Amino acid sequence: MKKLLAVFTIAVMFIFCFSMTAFAEVIVTVTSAKVNLRSGPATSFDKVGLALLNDEYKVLNEQDGWYQIVFPNEQSESAWIISDYVKASQNDILPKSISAQTTGVNVRQGAGTEHNRLGQLEFGKKYAVIGESGYWYEIRFTQEQNAFVAKWLCLTWDEEITFPGEDIPDEPLPPADNPFDKAGHMKQGMVNTDDLNLRAGPSTSTDILASLPLGTAVAIKERADENWFSVITQSGQEGFVYSEYIDLANTSSSIETGKVFSSLTWDENAATVGVMELSVAESSYGVHITITADIDIVYRMEEIENGYLFISDMSFSGASGTLNNITWKLSGNHYNRLSITSENGIFYRIEESNNKQQIDIIVSAYPVLGKIIYIDPGHSVVNKGILDPGAIGPNGTKENVVVLAISQKVKDILEKNGATVYLTHEGRSTLTRPERCSLANNIGADIFVSIHANSSTSRSPKGTSVYTYAPKSNAAYDREKRMLLGENILQSILDYTGLKNLGLKETGFDVLVFTKMPAVLVETAFISNPEEEKLLADPEWQQLMAEAIANGICEYFYALDQSAK
Repeated sequence: MKKLLAVFTIAVMFIFCFSMTAFAEVIVTVTSAKVNLRSGPATSFDKVGLALLNDEYKVLNEQDGWYQIVFPNEQSESAWIISDYVKASQNDILPKSISAQTTGVNVRQGAGTEHNRLGQLEFGKKYAVIGESGYWYEIRFTQEQNAFVAKWLCLTWDEEITFPGEDIPDEPLPPADNPFDKAGHMKQGMVNTDDLNLRAGPSTSTDILASLPLGTAVAIKERADENWFSVITQSGQEGFVYSEYIDLANTSSSIETGKVFSSLTWDENAATVGVMELSVAESSYGVHITITADIDIVYRMEEIENGYLFISDMSFSGASGTLNNITWKLSGNHYNRLSITSENGIFYRIEESNNKQQIDIIVSAYPVLGKIIYIDPGHSVVNKGILDPGAIGPNGTKENVVVLAISQKVKDILEKNGATVYLTHEGRSTLTRPERCSLANNIGADIFVSIHANSSTSRSPKGTSVYTYAPKSNAAYDREKRMLLGENILQSILDYTGLKNLGLKETGFDVLVFTKMPAVLVETAFISNPEEEKLLADPEWQQLMAEAIANGICEYFYALDQSAK
């Protein structure tokens, strides 16, 4: 069934692209911390990936409030993302020329893969753009023939091509003695500044051999020293460039505590490009994994059952093992995968140093293991037969319904990682707020988290905040722990959602005054703001908020463990 759906989706895309009037390339930028990518234009389709804040994708199609984007993975070369969490932009100016992003890019008689193949672009060569049709450029392929090439497979250039060059045969030319034809043997980079000097040696006092324009691709032979790369250009010219002005291809973005941020796109089954040394040391809380190499390490982290998977375009030198109930195992066709797991999951921090030539992964068993946590979904109190729904948004979204859904998801996440989690109610409760606190006090809960949605008489306010109550004058409230819990949950929400930061505040809410353990009240977002009301009502965004709160709780217990050592 999945294969039939995929074929249908691709067929729709071809029809759409072929029948559209000409328009320039559309790019979408992700505006939320995490957005699921799916195999089709609806939430009923399978998840095939994850888009992250500020990721950019080329658009292939648009349907029913969803964009089809270029997203190469093992299953397909595209995915669908909901339009609510992206910003679309359009470049109305056609590029003057294009070149292939990689080897083996086909050109065709028409704007679609159903058209006959005429040959392939010569890698490193630029072709004049003479028009466009949908998501395809029309180019001058040979002196006698025009052809079409998919936009998402092209690099664009503001350079006039006045002479198209010799005819190109249907099959690719034999590889030349050029690093760009030796896939996997050299790391590639791209010039990120105007007119970068290519020099004869790793010093500004050496001769200038050439000037490399913005966007020029180079192959990196080695790091000459802290500030210089030894490189080869696509024409085969060798020299040295200042490393600050080279963006390494496929380099991951920042990786933050307990979460996964990456935009890597290399073929994980392709040949590796170097060797990383793996060493593991015991720590009082788990293991300390150190990965080193003589060039920047390119990697990403993926969540797997009971842990995480470290994937790189380099192979490992080292051994698998188990220590302190944490197992690390090397695998992959090219020995480029490192799984790190524990029976109840793991919690990790990553530290990068020496220009990303050293990666330290500090791993512990999941910090909520064995903890007792009380989650209080706001409102839903029944008083004299009347249910308190809390605040109600402009479009009728009820606070009690939203925060119950988020609370249940937080509970599920934490329970999967070894915590004992209770909800103060399951949708209707006759308990007062002090009585809800008594439930947690009587069972000896480690923390208490009340979850709400904020509201205002104006539709303008938006953002997230966390409240606690910890007067310095009253030793009965552990101020240090309460503030630590609030700070970690707030920061996690900001990291995951990108909401406006309204801060950690102190006030005497009942659920904070009557609790004997560290307690906070989370105002997730403003239900009175139409934009944030829409987020609060979205089950996928509720899951994102739940992950953020759960991650903040884990951060709290991890920080608490470290301070006790």
